[in-house]
Parts: sequence; structure tokens; C-alpha cells
Amino acid sequence: MIPSHHPPDEWLLAHIAGTQSEGVDLLTASHASYCPQCRDRLADLQDVAGQYLSQMPEQNVSGLDALLANLPAQEQPQAPRPSRHGFPAPLERYLGDGDLEWTYVAPGVKKISLGFSQSEMPVRVIHLAAGMTVPTHNHPGLERTLVLSGGYDDESGTFERGDIAVADGSQPHHQRIHKGAPCISLVVADHPITPVGIKSTVLSWFFES
Repeated sequence: MIPSHHPPDEWLLAHIAGTQSEGVDLLTASHASYCPQCRDRLADLQDVAGQYLSQMPEQNVSGLDALLANLPAQEQPQAPRPSRHGFPAPLERYLGDGDLEWTYVAPGVKKISLGFSQSEMPVRVIHLAAGMTVPTHNHPGLERTLVLSGGYDDESGTFERGDIAVADGSQPHHQRIHKGAPCISLVVADHPITPVGIKSTVLSWFFES
């Protein structure tokens, strides 16, 4: 299955330039592991930058140009290979060789914190039970989600394995997890959710750490 929802070009450019935050970079590289279209796009962007730099006089290479000069050394995401936990290689590096250590959050919800944060929020892998509905909530900053397995629907569309969803404060949303299997996602959010109603208020108490 080829993903339908992709990262913007600025994420891809920041990835090859090495200027992206750790969480968004992990999400971008993990998506590209699923997505031949974005792997090709990364290669094209890197080639264009390399050709641009090769045509510039050495004395003019400064600032952003000096940063882009490091592009050939950047490791490019590869297609998925067998892994211990079945996740993309960039994410597997954070999970170690042992069994996954899930932390219970609420009925149907568990998480793994990866040990670093994006702004005010830990970067996490979230496991949501098949068929459940996440209560309506909003986001004071961005919430970036990469579906690792399973899928869900919300107000902006349907998201399945390899898809990236970006939610902001413009519209409250609630995820409806597909019934066939749990939905496991990598979530990189800037701030705790803003609850809408009592159910999401209770859930937010557990998601803030």
C-alpha cells in the first residue's frame, strides 16, 4: 500500500539539510521508509541542491549554501526491511532490541515514550484499540501523526499505514479507529491537547506526560 498523505516539501528539504527538529525528522524519515514517492522526491531535491552548489564559485558558498553543501553525506531513507517490531528502521533505533514496553494510558490506549520531546510534549508511539473513538479535542499547536499500522478516520479524511496527518487548532477533531485492527501511530505534537467535553478532559490528564 502506497501512502496517500505526504509531508510538505519543507519537511523533506529540512530532512536532507539536517535542520529539522528530532521528532519531525524522525516522522519524515519513517514516512519515507513506506513511501517510494517521497524517497524519489528526496533524491531529486538532493540532486538539485548538489548541482546548484557545483556551479557556484567557492567564495560564494556561505550561510544556507554551506549547510546544503553537507547534503551528500545525509543518509537517505530506505524501503522497509524486516525488523524486530515491524516498524521503519529510523523508529526502530529508538526502541532497542527488547520487547516493546507499553505504558497503560486508558482503556484501549497505551503508549511508548521515545525519551525526547517536541516543544512541550514527549514524542510517543500510541496504540489505540480497534473500533474505539478518541473523544473530540483540539490542538493549540501542531499534532503530526504517522500511521504505522491499522488506520482511522477523522474530519479531514482517512489515514492508513504510512500516511501523515497534521492537525492544528483550526478544527476540533476525533479519530474513529478502523474495526479490523488496532491503530499504532508515531505522534509528534507541540503542546498538550485542548479538551472539548468531559471525555477528552479526562483523557488529556493521561496524555500530558
